Amino acid sequence: MSQLSSVTGSLGADPFLVLPENRFAYTAIAELMQRPPTQPPRPVFLYGPSGVGKTHLARHCIRQLLRSNSELAFQQATASQYVADFQQVVAQQGLADLSESGRGLDLFVLEDLQGIERRSEVQRQLLALTDELIANGCQVLWTSRKSPGELLDFSPKLVNRLHAGVTAGLSLPGPESRFSLLEHFARARQIAMTADGIRLLTDELAVSPRELLAAVTQLDAQAKLKRCTIDREFVRRFLANEIKPQGIELADIARAVAQHFGIAVAGLRSRSRGQGVVLPRQCAMYLSRELTGMGLQKIGQYYGNRDHSTVVHSCQKVQSLLEEDATLRVHITQIRGALGATPPASVGSS
Repeated sequence: MSQLSSVTGSLGADPFLVLPENRFAYTAIAELMQRPPTQPPRPVFLYGPSGVGKTHLARHCIRQLLRSNSELAFQQATASQYVADFQQVVAQQGLADLSESGRGLDLFVLEDLQGIERRSEVQRQLLALTDELIANGCQVLWTSRKSPGELLDFSPKLVNRLHAGVTAGLSLPGPESRFSLLEHFARARQIAMTADGIRLLTDELAVSPRELLAAVTQLDAQAKLKRCTIDREFVRRFLANEIKPQGIELADIARAVAQHFGIAVAGLRSRSRGQGVVLPRQCAMYLSRELTGMGLQKIGQYYGNRDHSTVVHSCQKVQSLLEEDATLRVHITQIRGALGATPPASVGSS
């Protein structure tokens, strides 16, 4: 069986900004990193909405541990990756290999734990793996968009393991924390923003840190293009959609999606249901609805004369996948970026 995904490349250079909304979670991670070798490991469970910094904090933990121990043996995976490995192992009739993959680890990180809801066999295997890892002195870190009590159709024994460790929630930042985050993002990227511009953005965007960063990045790109200062007036026009590129058409979205996934626009607009075109077409429909506000019937007609119920299904399917699939969230973000569009405040990602 293949190893669970390991983080061997860049973990992101941004320092983690400690705020009231994440202070307890940060303290839990700090204690994890400072655990003496003689002390039994105590699992840490981080939970909170998409975009509040769970992955950032997990990577901060790995980065700091690697600085003190370059030989650190660790694995980091999402629940969807773990499920894929589990299914591959079952197909090969070698379930013991899944436990073998965790032998000799110092740290095991599993993200988006809610992704294994209603998967009883996967949960049983994860429970066995967790117990073995802890018995061998491996520190375990989980993340989830849901608290332990909100995890439906979960093994009571696995929920008990979550409660037995340290559970720490992260929440969306309040006004002062948003201001601090915006200053932090701008300073780290050497982006000049006036204080009144930051304050307006703070007041108008009550969103996650990830979405705040997306806004700062978009503002910087537009300011460089127009050779303007990011002051209050510039931010006001940005928020009023006067700066963002206007008039995104269905054809623009189709071209951006096709180019991103390496397929032909004709394939997106065809009646084909081939495996390589279904998901890109669903993404195109989702973005078409989000970025143009065009009617369902018109979108369906553009993509192969499909009816409005197909568009509804595609939008719902992508929205559901975005909640659990980090890779798809990256795809959608990159396509939006290619179109010069920022996500709406209601769209979140982990």
